[in-house]
Amino acid sequence: MPLATSRRAVTFSFCVSITQSVKSGLIQVKKILVFSDNQNSYPKQPMKLNQIQALVAIAETGSIRAAAARVGVTQPALSKSLQNLEEELSVSLVHRTSRGVNLTPYGQAMVTRGRGIAQEVDRLREQIEQMRGAQD
Repeated sequence: MPLATSRRAVTFSFCVSITQSVKSGLIQVKKILVFSDNQNSYPKQPMKLNQIQALVAIAETGSIRAAAARVGVTQPALSKSLQNLEEELSVSLVHRTSRGVNLTPYGQAMVTRGRGIAQEVDRLREQIEQMRGAQD
């Protein structure tokens, strides 16, 4: 007998802190705070950009093993990172099956917003590089 499921909109809010080294000009994402609509408080620890990139890779490959290879970490390290992220947000982001993984509605929302965050960080890096080039 199938389990009854309910669908509802999932909302995440992000706060990004980015710094630039004065000496090298390198841009570093210091922290990304993520808040889901089912949370009443701040996350225990800031989310890391690599966790977002890993979840996007999982979504694109449909496999934790393939995603780990894509982002250049071991499968256990990526699984642990995903587990930490799920615990931090108090939601399940993926549904694990014998054929791979599928995103939950929370995971889908994270990937949609996560792609935007990754693109914005790339654009910021490009802009800073252009600005540095104009100063030389």
